[in-house]
Amino acid sequence: FCGEKSDRVTIAGPAVSLNPAIAQSLALVVHELATNAAKYGALSVPTGRVAVGWQLDQKMLTVNWDESDGPPVHAPERNGFGSQIMKATIERQLKGNLEHEWRPEGLLCSFSFLSENGRATGVRPPQNRPEQAKPGSGADVMLVEDEALVGLMIADFLSELGYRVIGPFTKTEDAMETAKTAPLAAAVLDVNIAGVEIYPLAEFLQRRNVPFVFVTGYGADGIDKRFAGVTVLQKPVDREALRYALVSRIQNHATNQPVARSRAVAR
Repeated sequence: FCGEKSDRVTIAGPAVSLNPAIAQSLALVVHELATNAAKYGALSVPTGRVAVGWQLDQKMLTVNWDESDGPPVHAPERNGFGSQIMKATIERQLKGNLEHEWRPEGLLCSFSFLSENGRATGVRPPQNRPEQAKPGSGADVMLVEDEALVGLMIADFLSELGYRVIGPFTKTEDAMETAKTAPLAAAVLDVNIAGVEIYPLAEFLQRRNVPFVFVTGYGADGIDKRFAGVTVLQKPVDREALRYALVSRIQNHATNQPVARSRAVAR
């Protein structure tokens, strides 16, 4: 974080170092606030202003988004998609608190969370991309991801690619129960789910001959060596990288497995 000031936007606060996982989540929340301000709030009119400030108190980071001099503001009758994402990101993912105050002069949004509850990043990119990779139509792909917004984004990507998304699961045990009976074509797995490693589920999928890819904030060195051949995608996930990785894994799996076994796990 740093501090800046312009004619309409003021950004100020002490220097704070955030790990990539937290920074990614915070960037998504700020993006949602800025988008709403530009469409409906203070930044939608020439006179409006936004002040963003933050304080750090014993690792607890508090951020205030303060809009003023914009159009009249009223509390929404229901929480929209963006509000749901913000709430899930701050309260579920970062284990923090989120408050909205719908003042006549402008929105005041405050949220706070521990500044050191994320994970490190840095992973190897997917390798051996096929020249022409086309996703299958309607195949079931399991998604296990505990970061709310990341899960929704990946689910959207998978749906756009023609897959039917099973999940996203935010608990390994729930995903394991589904994996026992679901006719999965593939799986997308976060390595760390609420502090629990995904490897038992990955081993189970291997025994079921279900191909999968890892989506994680960990570095490649942090991946268990038993899964050295599995593609690792870095957050934030690139749609094309996900497409190539999944198609490659599914195609390679089909090529290397006996026909009877392939039919047993295919829809």
